[in-house]
Amino acid sequence: MRRSALSGVILALLGLVTDASSAQPSKCSSLKVKAAGAAVSQLLTCEGKAVAKHVPVDASCEPKSTAAFDAAFAKADKRADCLTAASAGTVWAGVDRFVSDVASAVNGNGAGPSVCDSRKLRAAGGNANDQAKCTLKAVRKGRSVDTKCLMKAERKFASSVSKAEARSDCSGSAQTPALEAVVDAFISDLLAALTSTSTTTTLAASTTTTTFPPCSCCTGAPRLVFTTRPPDVGSGTCATSDGTITGTVQDDSGTTLCNLRSGGLYFGGAGVGIPLPAAVPDTGTYITKLVDCDSTTGLFDFAPTTDADTGTNRNCTAAGVANPEYPTRPGCLFGAPLPIPNPDSIATSTCIINRVTTSASGSGNCSDGSYALLDLPLGSDIYLTGDLLDGSAADRPDVAGIQPCPICTPGGTCGSGTCCKGGPRHDLDCVPGTSALGAAYPTSHDCPPPGAGGNASPFVGTLPIPYAVTTGSSSKVAADLSAQGFVFCGFCGQAFAPTFQGPPAHPCAADSACTTAPFTKCRQRTSGAFGQGPARTISEMGSRAGICLNSGAPYAATLVSVFCIPPTYNSTVDASADLPGPGAVSLPGQAQFMP
Repeated sequence: MRRSALSGVILALLGLVTDASSAQPSKCSSLKVKAAGAAVSQLLTCEGKAVAKHVPVDASCEPKSTAAFDAAFAKADKRADCLTAASAGTVWAGVDRFVSDVASAVNGNGAGPSVCDSRKLRAAGGNANDQAKCTLKAVRKGRSVDTKCLMKAERKFASSVSKAEARSDCSGSAQTPALEAVVDAFISDLLAALTSTSTTTTLAASTTTTTFPPCSCCTGAPRLVFTTRPPDVGSGTCATSDGTITGTVQDDSGTTLCNLRSGGLYFGGAGVGIPLPAAVPDTGTYITKLVDCDSTTGLFDFAPTTDADTGTNRNCTAAGVANPEYPTRPGCLFGAPLPIPNPDSIATSTCIINRVTTSASGSGNCSDGSYALLDLPLGSDIYLTGDLLDGSAADRPDVAGIQPCPICTPGGTCGSGTCCKGGPRHDLDCVPGTSALGAAYPTSHDCPPPGAGGNASPFVGTLPIPYAVTTGSSSKVAADLSAQGFVFCGFCGQAFAPTFQGPPAHPCAADSACTTAPFTKCRQRTSGAFGQGPARTISEMGSRAGICLNSGAPYAATLVSVFCIPPTYNSTVDASADLPGPGAVSLPGQAQFMP
C-alpha cells in the first residue's frame, strides 16, 4: 500500500468534531467521504481476491484506486465549501492504515488460501463503504447521521461475516465485534478529519500541511470512569417506540419485530416467560486504567483497576479481588444487585450478582471518547429468591411489588434510619446502590441476598457471560441449523429436548462441534430472541462522547453489547428465562477522564 509522509498518522488526530450535525452543509467534504469509502472497498476487494487463491494482490489495483481517489479529491477541492484543509495524502494514510488493520484482524495479514478470510475482507470494505455513504449524506446536508442507515449497514455486515464463518477454512472465528470496531473507528476518524476545523494551515513547496488540535489522555496515571444513568425503557413493549430506542430485533425481511431500549437488559429466545426488558441498575461506576497511551493520536488500551487502586471492590475492573459481601466469590462487583422480577410467575423471580471474572482489556480513543471494545467477561451469580418481601416472616416484611433482591430504603430500627429490607442483613445500616427505579429498587451490596457467598439454596449457580461493550455497534445474526432455525447462540444439546451438555456448557456453531452423545445437536433452548420467533438479527447501537475527554468533565455516552447466555442447569430458571439463548444490553451513562 502507498505510504505518504504522514502514513504514521492515524486519522484520529485530524479533528475533534465527529457529529456531522455540528458542521455546515458541505458538498466538498461529502465527496471526499465518498472517495475514501470507495477506496477502502476497492482495496479490500483486491486483497480478498488474492487471499482466496493465495496469489499476490493485483499490481494494478492500488494505482487504479489511488488515481480515482486523487481525482475525486481534486474535484472536491474545486468547491468553496470544504470544511477542513485535510489533504488527499493525509486522508489516504488513514485509508491505507485501515486496510492494513482489517487484514491484520482477519488473518494476521496472511496470504491464504481462504475463501472465508476473503469474504471477511470484502465484507469489511463493503461495510466501511456503506457507512461512508450514510455519513456523506449527513455531511452534505449538515445533519446528524441516520442511525437506521448505519444499523442496516451493520446488519448486512454481520450477516456476511456469519455466512463466511460457516466455512471450515477461516483463520479466526467470532470476528464480527473486532472487525466492527475497526470499521467504526475508521468512519469516526474519517468524519473527524473532514468536518473538523484546523488550528493552523501552512504551505511549503506547493504541499499543504495541516495541524489539528491535539487531544491526549496520557497525563499522570490516566483512568477512564464510566457511570451509568437511569434507564429509559418507556413501556418496554416490543411494538411501541416510547423511551429511548438503542437497537432492534429484525426478521429476514428487515422488518422490526422488537425495539430495544436504553438501560434495558434482554435475554432468552422466543419462549422467554419473563416480561422484558429488565431495568439495569443506574449509578454503577466502572473504572479502568489507560495504558499504552499515544499522546499524538489519542489512542489507548484499557487495563484493569483493583480495589487497591479505586478504594473499593464495587467500582474496579479486575478478576480475583476479594468480596467481603460474597466471601467465596471473587472479582470486582459489576453494578448493584440486579433484580429480575417475574409478575407472571413470582416464584421464578431472581436476584443476580455480577462479578468480573476476567480482568478488563480492550482499546479506545481519547479524541472522541470512543470505546472500540471493552472486554469484561462476567460471572453472573443467580439466586432464585422469588419475592423476598412478601410479609411471610419478620425478616420478609410486606412491601408492595416484587423484590427478588433485598432493598435499601428509609425505615427500620438501624442506626442510620436507612436499612436493609430482607436478606441476611435485614434491618442493618445500608447505603442505596441505585436510584428508586421501581418496586424492586434501590438495591445495594450492603444488602446481599440470602445464601450470599455459599452454595446452598437459593443460590443456583454462576453463568459465565462473555461481556464486551462498545460505543459503536454490536450485533448477532441467527443461523439455521439442523435441529433448529433462528439460532443466535448454539450450545450442544439433545435434538428433541431442552437438555444441554454440562456443566460447563459447550458452545457451538454447528453439529460437528457436538460429539458427546446424546448432546449431538447445536441449538438454543428456543429459537429466536426476546419473545420473537422468526428473529434473524439483533442489533444495538452505542454512542461515544464525541469530544476530547481530557478536560476531565463527564460526557454522555452509551455502551452496548449483544452476547450469549449459557444454561444455568436449573430447570426453573432456564424455563422462565428461556436459556440458553441470546442477550442484549445498553448502558446509558457518562464517560469521564481522570488524570
